[in-house]
Amino acid sequence: MMSKKAQSELVGFGIIVIIVSILILIFISFSISNSGDEVGNYETEDFIQSVIQYTTSCARNSETNYLPYLDLVRACSNNEMCFDGSRACEVLNQTSYLIVDNSWETGEDYPVKGYNFKTSYQGVDLVTLSKGSVTSQNKGSIQVFSESLQVVFTAYY
Repeated sequence: MMSKKAQSELVGFGIIVIIVSILILIFISFSISNSGDEVGNYETEDFIQSVIQYTTSCARNSETNYLPYLDLVRACSNNEMCFDGSRACEVLNQTSYLIVDNSWETGEDYPVKGYNFKTSYQGVDLVTLSKGSVTSQNKGSIQVFSESLQVVFTAYY
């Protein structure tokens, strides 16, 4: 027969094993949950900041008064024309495509498998671009500006 002291030590050891097991399970669950969707990382946030600072090829009143991306979005929503006669929405879509496509190479041979890019103004989607495949691992950012202007970008890995 075991002594009471030995039984107490076994019970104590059993409790320690249970506590350590619970801590390991909690650590594993946090590790798994953080490896999936990562919203708001620096790469996609910096990309959106670069996009909105981009000077487009649409001039408003003269050949030298080129609009930044955010002003072009507003001009598109008002159905304005550029100085050269092109429509602001056409320039916005072309500019958005060129920026996103040249910045994020996608495909099976690249780390980025696909992307989604959307620019909306006052609840109306003005630009919607998608390329490649959607995977469970992604990084993305949403930035909302004044007058309900919103730029959303998600890259799939």
